Amino acid sequence: MSQILSLLLLGLFATTSTQVYAQDGDGDAARGGGSVPTYKNPKASIEARIADLLPRMTLEEKVAQLIQGDMGGWMNFADPLDNTLTHNQTGLEEMMRLKGGSIWAGYSSTFEKFVYGVTVGQKYLLEKSRL
Repeated sequence: MSQILSLLLLGLFATTSTQVYAQDGDGDAARGGGSVPTYKNPKASIEARIADLLPRMTLEEKVAQLIQGDMGGWMNFADPLDNTLTHNQTGLEEMMRLKGGSIWAGYSSTFEKFVYGVTVGQKYLLEKSRL
């Protein structure tokens, strides 16, 4: 994992291209390759996946990967015993846009509320992320 992070960070600073591809990430098909971009191909080498992904990312996306977000940006953890399973959609969207590299969730809360918050965050990233 540290090798992947090191390569990603190295590539982030070495890459100057911020070319933006279509939402579906079908850049390889547009270049005459397969229908799945290299960065999504689990059989491709880590180096090839990173080399394919970084030019697709905007500068804002690269910076957001370096900043740790906080689940408190879309969940209310003021009362550790409160098991209300709701979230703030606007807070979620802003947190993921600006600080999506990792999410801090070190709050005292019920297990169900913690799982709900993680699930909401993961679902958002899977369904709403550009890449």
